[in-house]
Amino acid sequence: MTSVITNFGVSDELQGIFYSLREMPSLNNSEQTKFKKHEIDILSQSIVCRNYGKLCLELSYFCFAVINYQNFKKNDSPNTRRISPLLSYFWQNEQLSTTHVKAHFKNKFSLNGCELFLIDNVLRINFKNSKFDISLSRVGLLASLLEFIVYIDPKVLTDFELSLMSAETTKIKEVASNLQKTIYKFLTSHLSSAQEQRRFRFMASFLDNRVTKENKLDSTSWLTDEYILNFWLKASDEGNNLGFKLFTSCCSELVAFQQALSVSYSKINARSSISIGDNIEAGEVSADLLDQTLMQLQESKLEIDWLHNKPKFLTKNQTLELKPILDCLPFSKKLTLTMARVHIFGAWQAAIVQATRKNDSKLITQKINQLPEKNYQLFHELITDVYQQVIDVLWALLHINHQHKQPQMFTLFNQLVTDKKLLKDLQSLLAQQVNKTKVNDINALFNEMSQWQLKLPELNRILKHATRMFSANHKAGFNALPQLQELDIYHEGQDLLLKLKQELTHFLDNLEILLFEQSQFNMRKDEKFSSDTSIFFNKLNSLYGVSDEK
Repeated sequence: MTSVITNFGVSDELQGIFYSLREMPSLNNSEQTKFKKHEIDILSQSIVCRNYGKLCLELSYFCFAVINYQNFKKNDSPNTRRISPLLSYFWQNEQLSTTHVKAHFKNKFSLNGCELFLIDNVLRINFKNSKFDISLSRVGLLASLLEFIVYIDPKVLTDFELSLMSAETTKIKEVASNLQKTIYKFLTSHLSSAQEQRRFRFMASFLDNRVTKENKLDSTSWLTDEYILNFWLKASDEGNNLGFKLFTSCCSELVAFQQALSVSYSKINARSSISIGDNIEAGEVSADLLDQTLMQLQESKLEIDWLHNKPKFLTKNQTLELKPILDCLPFSKKLTLTMARVHIFGAWQAAIVQATRKNDSKLITQKINQLPEKNYQLFHELITDVYQQVIDVLWALLHINHQHKQPQMFTLFNQLVTDKKLLKDLQSLLAQQVNKTKVNDINALFNEMSQWQLKLPELNRILKHATRMFSANHKAGFNALPQLQELDIYHEGQDLLLKLKQELTHFLDNLEILLFEQSQFNMRKDEKFSSDTSIFFNKLNSLYGVSDEK
């Protein structure tokens, strides 16, 4: 999964640099690339994993050798040289292979007590009190690093030639240190943190040991409730080093990990394929598949935090209850058991963590032994109650739209009314009115509404129900009919609540199936919950339990 690791948390610009280096043609032979595939693989992994210190040191010593050896061969001073030694060596002549390096440095060179000569497949630089060896097979890799650095800091060649001419070892090491700083500064804007990289590699390794390569992109084959639980049981043993101690965090991290896999593999396939098309056997990537994958991942999450402000569509507690479900979309609709575990056992773990911060061993033990009062059935009832609150608020919004003669009322009508005959009759009346007036006059439609209520008693009942729902809602923003100029925020809330209604409908359907299946397979209704409670108790006790003082 090296390629995926290289793509995770990496900006498009940085990935573009790596891609350009892979495809860069040789000046000596346009049919060949300048660098070997394995050289760019090593370079990209070293950069992404922030393990480029030794490479920078090797490059500094090798550039020292090129600059001073070139000057020695020309027997010229730095001020009169017309061609840059680095430009000549790395770009004009491309002396990157072992054979080319041997031919270039065939003569022994001495300068101010420094000796430079070949020994086997090594270029050795001897100083008075130290020596440095450079493997000839790594010159291509060092050249790719220099190409990378020139991209992010073009003036580096001039700096090299000024700093490395007749330099001592301390100066060479200073140049290497400055190179590392340059790369580090660039990566702050183009690469995720080192900690994130370690976390990603741990998740990748765990997946490698359990899933075949073909199944990694198919989240339905591995991103399951039991996979998440098993990952946490193992990863939490790593302590705080990787940040996997919290079950809730593991859940969200694995969802983000799966999304990263999808994006990374899509980009890799897009770049390595002959073309985008439907001929899979010829190496083409389906444009529809790429577009669908990337579009799904780019869809913004449902941000519902503002719904508990004025107007208060939901309470703050209700938005908090829904947050884990919405953060893990679209996977949470399938991971209903995990969402229930997050709500119940995640909250239990959070209470224990709070106790550990007070360094009170008795309180910690108390919290560990204080088993959750809720079970999976109560979690279902809680989400059902929140769902019903969403429905009630939508009815209140239907009343507001009706009173202000807003077309958004008809959208709500279609979403909330389940009487198919009423919907059909209303659509017929709407069509008649439009044909009669020959214009979509929304005010004329609402003026006819009172007459339609006489023709359709069910319509009258529906509108009265909406009025009751508005009158029963005493939250801020609903305790009085808002002004017409205030309706924009209500319409935004309506759109978001309709999306929320759709997501919760799917989630509750799957949760009900899960509870039904558990009732069929288990002798007792709460047997699965009791089993999970035992698993979490043992794990939480091992993570936070206080040993008896002797």
